[in-house]
Amino acid sequence: HYIDRRKAGPADFSDVFAAIHRAPATQVGDTLEMELYVDLASVELFTDDGQLAMTDIFFPSEPLTKIELHVVKGTVDLLKGELIPLKSIWSKK
Repeated sequence: HYIDRRKAGPADFSDVFAAIHRAPATQVGDTLEMELYVDLASVELFTDDGQLAMTDIFFPSEPLTKIELHVVKGTVDLLKGELIPLKSIWSKK
């Protein structure tokens, strides 16, 4: 599993920010359950009830409008997908 931040916005403050961040996958069985949370500037990925957790921040110059999932080897069948809007934690005054 990885999150690619090579085009995540300004990165001159760090040598490791604009990179592919990888995490080991320990999938059991044929099915991988994923939960992906995306907000204005961050992404959180959880697989198999928390077996893997990844968080990354972005500095987009415009709103994030798409999500891409890539398979490195073989093929995958997407069995279910659901988008659930999250409510803001910030009060509107």
